[in-house]
Amino acid sequence: MRVTRRLARLALVLVAVLGTGCAQPVHSCGGAFPAPPTTYSDAAADFDGEGFTWLFAEALAQRVPEGGCADADARTVECRTARVSLEAVWGDCLEKPLDCDATVNAFMDDVVTALREHRGLDAASREHLRLAIRTRPHGEQVATLIEGAVIRHVVGEFVAIVMVDSLPMSRVYGAADAGALGLSSDQAHAAALENTLAELAPLPNGFPPSCGNVLTIKNGYYYESTRLLDPRLVGAVTTTRPPLLVALPAYDTVLIGLDCGADARFTMSVTTGVAGASSTIPLSPMHLRVAVDGITPLPP
Repeated sequence: MRVTRRLARLALVLVAVLGTGCAQPVHSCGGAFPAPPTTYSDAAADFDGEGFTWLFAEALAQRVPEGGCADADARTVECRTARVSLEAVWGDCLEKPLDCDATVNAFMDDVVTALREHRGLDAASREHLRLAIRTRPHGEQVATLIEGAVIRHVVGEFVAIVMVDSLPMSRVYGAADAGALGLSSDQAHAAALENTLAELAPLPNGFPPSCGNVLTIKNGYYYESTRLLDPRLVGAVTTTRPPLLVALPAYDTVLIGLDCGADARFTMSVTTGVAGASSTIPLSPMHLRVAVDGITPLPP
């Protein structure tokens, strides 16, 4: 899943939806186009930007049917509230054709997440604010999609994004919310963190784990990964035992071990890979070292 988190060039821009002059996909208008491609790599190999766009728009419409997404022109897909530029991912496919389909599918995952998090409540209250841990590329996508989004770097590739959450919907906090609530970005971040930490369950029995073992925290809470910012986690670190190893393989999953040697790191890597691959909301394979002097990312 590492490739899914390295697409930092997604351009999602808030726009008024413009008509394309055709109610059908580009390849269906006028009857002059050849049959659409079946894979992104085929479209890139034929330098078929319109077919590439049509294929992406069709897949996006299936995954987010309420989004009103359709292809507008070569390498641009328009939804009701967003325009998705495919220029960067198209360029990646031309440069690395063997990786094309995997790259576009990873890009699609991030677009779907961004669109779904953009939908939601019309009004927010301070009690609705939550703080979500996401990757830097995802944060960059959100920043271009949502005016006034509150995003803070945490550590390594992780960022924290203020959300508005009231079951069953969630969305990214933005400028309109700031105006309605009268909060500065710092105040919104602080309120979101406070609300999220208040909902986190205590650290479970078995913490800290013994050397070589990995403790899995998965309570079905969408913001479980925000535990990375929980003072109870950092406060448990002492100088009398090895530092903690922490991984956030999914939004709702935190893995904790002890950094007591190569075998322990290998076990954490395997556990992280399995947890991320089996989740419908994967986050990152990155490992973090939590010591008394702070949190640092470990090299892959």
